[in-house]
Amino acid sequence: MRAQRVGERLSETDARTVHAAALAALGREAAAHEEFGRAAALARGLPYPAGAFAVDEAGGTDWTAARTGFPG
Repeated sequence: MRAQRVGERLSETDARTVHAAALAALGREAAAHEEFGRAAALARGLPYPAGAFAVDEAGGTDWTAARTGFPG
C-alpha cells in the first residue's frame, strides 16, 4: 500500500478502513475484523483523533446489509 510505504499514517488508516468495509461487504468477516483492528491500531497511534472516528463508525456498520443491492 502506497500510504504505508511513504509513512502517511492517516491515509493508511483510511485505506485500511475502506478495505475492511469491502471485505465485510463481501462476507469475509474474519478478514474484515482483522483489517478493522489494524486500522484502529493505526488511528490510536496518531497524535490527533482524525482517523479514530471513521474506523469506529465503519467498524460498527452492518456491511452485510449493504450487499443486498449488488447483482449476483
